[in-house]
Amino acid sequence: MNHRDPRPTDDRHIPDIALLQTALCFLMTRYTSRPNPGMAYAITNHLEMVLNHPAIAELPERSQVYRGLLAEWRVIASGQTPWTSQRQNAAKALH
Repeated sequence: MNHRDPRPTDDRHIPDIALLQTALCFLMTRYTSRPNPGMAYAITNHLEMVLNHPAIAELPERSQVYRGLLAEWRVIASGQTPWTSQRQNAAKALH
């Protein structure tokens, strides 16, 4: 019996990193003029795709920046602003 790995053996299914970064910039720019939860969620998805891209894995400084952005956009996508979240965490620490 021949058991083949069903996953592709080439990188044709991985989007180009420049395309992902361009789409991410477009979404972030668009969000500034039309903020909505769906757009914020799309931004978090694109940030995750960028972070999981093999080209970014080789660049620890960029990975760190994208992880920070992802954390901020997850808060935004949850319906809070990063500042609201920080104030809530500070208030919890006082009690």
